[in-house]
Amino acid sequence: MLEQCIYNDMQEKRSDIKLIGSELSQRPALRLSADNPIHRNYAAYLLKNGKIGAIAFNGIYGLFASADNEPAHGRILKIKDRPNDKHGVLVVPPERLREHADISKTNYTYGQITKLQKHLHALGIILPASEGAPEHLVHKKGEDRTILTIWTEYHPLRMLIEEFQKLGGRALAGTSANRSGQLTHFDTEAVWQDFKLDVCFILEADYSRFPKERRKSTSIIDLTGDDPVLHRVGNVSQEEIDAGLKKFGFPSLQLQPVKRALTFEELRQEWYVAAHARYLQRLIDNLNKFKHPMPQG
Repeated sequence: MLEQCIYNDMQEKRSDIKLIGSELSQRPALRLSADNPIHRNYAAYLLKNGKIGAIAFNGIYGLFASADNEPAHGRILKIKDRPNDKHGVLVVPPERLREHADISKTNYTYGQITKLQKHLHALGIILPASEGAPEHLVHKKGEDRTILTIWTEYHPLRMLIEEFQKLGGRALAGTSANRSGQLTHFDTEAVWQDFKLDVCFILEADYSRFPKERRKSTSIIDLTGDDPVLHRVGNVSQEEIDAGLKKFGFPSLQLQPVKRALTFEELRQEWYVAAHARYLQRLIDNLNKFKHPMPQG
């Protein structure tokens, strides 16, 4: 029955999709299976029509929309309660990386970078942005323009993006599926409870048997300098990254103060401090509304 509704909706090619409308109407999101080709194709159709989805991402969930849809990206930041100047990540298959990243401005070849992406479980790479990169995803510092690209060779994700590209899309963009300051979701029911009224659909997968080290946010390296620099340790260890770099002829990985994945207690403390600060600011703002000049004489 669900598949027939999806088929009918896609055949009508409506841009104001009525079967799903949770982002605005507060109806619960549609639950789709990442292993079902019909569901994946419908998710691609929804993304191409401006919708936001919570999507299974090889061990965790992410909140994603079309990379070229800046308003949708803004809605994702609002859902996560993140500042508008925060940049999302670009999810693009390695074979289309050069549409968004200027590899010629790095010390590495396109072949080296794409082989590394396909070799590791998942990896975020900071690269020089190309002129074709979505401007709202580009981080600017002086004359430097960089973009954070992420890829994981995960069959349901690849099939989703291939269908999305057949419909005219280029890439996805978004961020991890969690409220700011909280752990990234890997459990389907937790994603459902947290985002069912915020997103249009949830493309689900079962990660209960995944190793716990894979159920973390993506590890990130920076390839914009002379040597690869470790930016964050997440679901791929420093040792795995080192081995991948060596395999494909990169220089040794350099370390900076590493942003490791925080423990639950650390995240809880950060959330408490941030929430307390927001409460105090609201209190001050409300008190200021009632301030009046003291009567003279």
